[in-house]
Parts: sequence; structure tokens; C-alpha cells
Amino acid sequence: MPEDFLPGDRRPLTTVLAAKAGMVAFCTLLPAVLAALVTGPVIDRMGRRRVSVASDLTCGVAVAAIPLLQFAGILQFWMLCALMALTGLFRAPGETARSVLLPALAERAGMPLTRAAGLYDGAARCAALGRVSKSAVAG
Repeated sequence: MPEDFLPGDRRPLTTVLAAKAGMVAFCTLLPAVLAALVTGPVIDRMGRRRVSVASDLTCGVAVAAIPLLQFAGILQFWMLCALMALTGLFRAPGETARSVLLPALAERAGMPLTRAAGLYDGAARCAALGRVSKSAVAG
């Protein structure tokens, strides 16, 4: 069927989209892996809370920019890859900082560390399950 091919391209549309999805995943994961290697000293120097907040803000702005750029009609593939790389770069330090904050937060709440860790891990797994189920429903 002609609609299964991109204009001027002989490759099936599904192949092109799968390759682009793989490239976006690579752009997200490579910076996350590299950032995870050097995260410890950064968290120690800047502080756990500051790194966690800065990470969440940066990731939030990068993710929010995607639909805004798409709505404006100017989102290009390289922009998507760059925004996802930025998200990957800041996600690892934020997750590490939050996990390092957990013992102090559990103590402050008067909660056993095992319970706090279980609640934290459960919330993270529910969030991941939500992402997986949302993508399964979306297509």
C-alpha cells in the first residue's frame, strides 16, 4: 500500500518509526548511564535536596517543551533527541539524590527505614507501571 511508505522513501513506515524510537531511547539512556558514573561527587558537593529539585525541574521543563514545540509546529526530530538526552542526563542524579535522602526522611517521619524504602520503591514501580500501561494503550 502506498500509504505505508514515507514520501520519497522506499522503506516501510513502521521500520522508519521503529528506528527513530530506538534512536530516541538511545539518546535518553546514554546520557543517563554516563551521568550515573559521575553523580556521587556532584551530589556531595551540591547537596542532595538541591540536586533532586534541580533534576526534577530540568526534566520537567525538557518534557514540557516537547508538546509545546509540537503544538507550535516547530518540533524536529533532532530537538526531540536533544530534549530526551537532557532528560536522561538529569534523571540519574535526581534518582540517586532521592534515594540518598530516604534514610533522613524516614528518620524525620519516625518511620522504620524498611517501610520507607518499601513505600518509595512501591511508588516508583507504580509510576513505571503507569508509563508502561499508558504506552500499551496508546499503541
